[in-house]
Amino acid sequence: AVELDCDALISGDIKYHDAMFAMEAGLVVFDVGHFASERVVVNKLVGFFKKKIEASNANIEILAARSEKDPFTVM
Repeated sequence: AVELDCDALISGDIKYHDAMFAMEAGLVVFDVGHFASERVVVNKLVGFFKKKIEASNANIEILAARSEKDPFTVM
């Protein structure tokens, strides 16, 4: 991100020293968390795979888990 002259770095799992380096280089750092960064694409992935499966005439059901919860609490 620094070499590309970005203004911000968005990560799902950034390490402390990497975040410090980025901040010292003038980047705004967003650590959105591993769970949250993946959760936002689940429905799009389900749709993508459903289209691929339908096109192949395979009999496979794709479902997004609704019971998944972030195991971490921010305090």
